[in-house]
Amino acid sequence: GKEEFNNFLKLINYNQTVDYVSGYKNKLMQFSFPNRKEVIVLRNDMNIGLPINLESLGNQTLVEVLPQILQAIKKKCMVIIDEFSSAFHNQLEEKLIKFFMENADRSQMFIVSHSTNLLTNTLLRPDQIYTVDYIIGKGSKLYRVSDSKPREAQNIEKMYLSGVFNGCLLYTSDA
Repeated sequence: GKEEFNNFLKLINYNQTVDYVSGYKNKLMQFSFPNRKEVIVLRNDMNIGLPINLESLGNQTLVEVLPQILQAIKKKCMVIIDEFSSAFHNQLEEKLIKFFMENADRSQMFIVSHSTNLLTNTLLRPDQIYTVDYIIGKGSKLYRVSDSKPREAQNIEKMYLSGVFNGCLLYTSDA
C-alpha cells in the first residue's frame, strides 16, 4: 500500500511521496497511462511528479524494495535482497536497515551489498555480517565476521578494506 510506503518516507524525512495513478498533470507536464496505472514519484517541495520509469535508479530500486521490506515486517517472514545498495544513498541504506530492525518482530532480512558503510557496530553486530570469497576451481567460501573476534571499538569497515575478512559482503538482520 502506498499509505505505508508514504508513511516510511515521511518518517525518514524523504521529501517525496508516491502515488498510483492512471494519469498525472501539472502546469509543466502531463502523463497518461491508458488501461493501466503507474507509480508516480512526487517531489513535495517542487510540486512535480514523474513516472517511476523516468526516476533515478535509486528511487526505482526503493519502489521495488520497500514494499518487500514492509511485507516481511507485517507477515513475520524473511526478505532476501540481492544488490541491496544498488543506487541508494548511504544514509537511505542505513535508514532502511534501522527501520527494519526497529519494526520487525520475528522477521529476518538477508541482504547482499557492496556498501562498506554498513560495516559498523552501530548498525549491525559482527555476528550479523558475513563475507563470501570465491576461490577459483573450488567455489565460494562463507566467512562470519564475528569469527575474527573484532572488539566493539574496532572499525569493522577499515578492517574489511584492509583484507582482514576476505570476500564480498553479506548481511543478515533478525529482529
